[in-house]
Amino acid sequence: MRKVILVLASSGLCILTLAQVPQGFNYQAVAHTSTGAPIANTTIQVKAAILSDTITPVVVWEELHSTVKTNASGVFSLVIGTGTKQSGSASAFNEVDWTIPPLFIKIQVNYQGSWRSMGSAKLWTVPYAMVADDLTGSVKKLAVTGETSDMEEALFEVKNKEGQTVFAVYNEGVRIYVDDGAKGAKGGFAIGGFGSAKTPSRDLFVVNPDSVRVYIDTETGKGAKGGFAIGGFSSSKPIPEEYLRVTRDSTRVYLNDETKGTKGGFAIGGFGNSKSLPGGYMLIHPDSTRFYVRESGSGISSTFNIIGIKLDNTLTSLMTASTDTVGIGGVLNVQNNLTVTGDISYTGEVNSIVPEVVTIEYFNETDTSAMVTGEIISNGGKPVITSGIVWSTSPGPTIDLTTKTTDGTLTGQFTSTMSELTELTTYYVRAYAINENGTGYGNEITVTTVGVVFDIDGNWYIASIAGTQIWLLQNLKVTHLNDGTPIDNVTDQAIWMSLSTPGYAWYNNDAVTYADYGLLYNWATVNTGSLCPAGYHVPSEAELSTVIAWLGGPLVAGGSFKETGTTHWLDPNTGAENTDFGFAGLPGGLRDYMGFFSGIGENCNMWTSTRVASDPTYTSVYYNSAEIFVQTMMQGAGMSIRCLKD
Repeated sequence: MRKVILVLASSGLCILTLAQVPQGFNYQAVAHTSTGAPIANTTIQVKAAILSDTITPVVVWEELHSTVKTNASGVFSLVIGTGTKQSGSASAFNEVDWTIPPLFIKIQVNYQGSWRSMGSAKLWTVPYAMVADDLTGSVKKLAVTGETSDMEEALFEVKNKEGQTVFAVYNEGVRIYVDDGAKGAKGGFAIGGFGSAKTPSRDLFVVNPDSVRVYIDTETGKGAKGGFAIGGFSSSKPIPEEYLRVTRDSTRVYLNDETKGTKGGFAIGGFGNSKSLPGGYMLIHPDSTRFYVRESGSGISSTFNIIGIKLDNTLTSLMTASTDTVGIGGVLNVQNNLTVTGDISYTGEVNSIVPEVVTIEYFNETDTSAMVTGEIISNGGKPVITSGIVWSTSPGPTIDLTTKTTDGTLTGQFTSTMSELTELTTYYVRAYAINENGTGYGNEITVTTVGVVFDIDGNWYIASIAGTQIWLLQNLKVTHLNDGTPIDNVTDQAIWMSLSTPGYAWYNNDAVTYADYGLLYNWATVNTGSLCPAGYHVPSEAELSTVIAWLGGPLVAGGSFKETGTTHWLDPNTGAENTDFGFAGLPGGLRDYMGFFSGIGENCNMWTSTRVASDPTYTSVYYNSAEIFVQTMMQGAGMSIRCLKD
């Protein structure tokens, strides 16, 4: 018998009427069985009750929702207040007195002919509109009195729908924040004026993310209370001090050289959609002036510019600055290196500049060689004499070593070959370039060579390092044990079913079509301990777990075990990725203990040398998952083999 379990998902106010106080709120939950399966696309009955208590409950309101429909995930929704009344002291839902706490909500569900109580929960909050009448009429005077001495705590705040402060009043100041996104018709901050005549209002002070504008009336005669003023106050009554004065012919900013309060003064900042701190663009203190330019992503940054205007009104750039470059009038440009046009005088020593080089990548690595690409970014002001790559088994190789090349180009990219390497060894590699000032080195990369292993039949395999282990990167295809004993090629289905000695088969008994996938061996072959090339063995389950952990765990390691693309694997080949390991497992399927073939293109199955009770374990990965699984199978089945170095 299945047990119904409900989990509360969310609840909230639902406004059902615009002309009256709303009478209803949303309730949403998910229904599933005791096994965790959702009760999907099913009509159920739900009773919702408002109680005054749970110990000796008094039903204030109870209603029935007779046709509640769950969706494909078992989720159902209803509006409490819209059901059919069943009982309760309130004559109607809008007669429930929400101001008398505590109140509780109780839910019952009728599923498969039985009512089940889902328990009760206290209503900690009630939608404001359920207990408040409309606020109507005029307010003659509104006062906000602060009760905190914390200078960081606002006395009054106005926030937008994103929870960002737009306007805030503190004990010692007022702050207004302007959104730095797209500017709407009513965006920004504006102060305007109006007169007794019904003419359109005029902007006097406007702040947007990209500009601040102050408009000064050209008419003379200032009213005692007219215009716009920002001042300061204290407990004493000193003569007011000016901080900012704007007239038609000048703008003056006065700085107080006393200690600055955290929230004091006057500040205009910007904010974005994220709830980060507002950013400053210009800061002026008595002892310094700072301009900030910021990166905004995709290589773009804000800039600081000083522009000159000639008599013919043409513009001339005198100074520009971004996050990494400063330029002065086309004469001086600084970005890492220094470029000077014209004469320059200096005092002191000037260091010589060597070429700037980067080491890009390596490829085509074998057991004895690898190719590396480098690039000369700058010659350092002097022609490059020679370039190449240098390597060592220790970090920081230099051209003092003999393990280097000299066949690089004098400009741009070049490719050079590391040679006479040792198999299964990690090398530290840097590109370099030399001019008369010295040698410039690129960033350091590591290159690990592979190994080449031959089986007794002469088939060769590539070996690669995976953490602390060394694995062969191809499925085994040998037809003899490493002591020379032949392994039977069993094509007959009946013989395969009764086979208890070593045996193998090609998938579908087709060695031409499925040559890439290697052979499928029964576990009796694995159990000989002589299947892999000398020095290698079939890995145990514990050894397999080691490489799975190194690749990130069983939830993702299957992707690293698989060959990428869909040449051999079916689409979508989920999670398959190229790694330095290069395991590149192929979906060779399997032959079950009854002799049937299945799974080509869909799954890769590989024996381990571990047996649980009478059945050996194996690992498998699938075309539609990045996971790797370790399972058991009857030893008469045939699977692929990957070998691990002793």
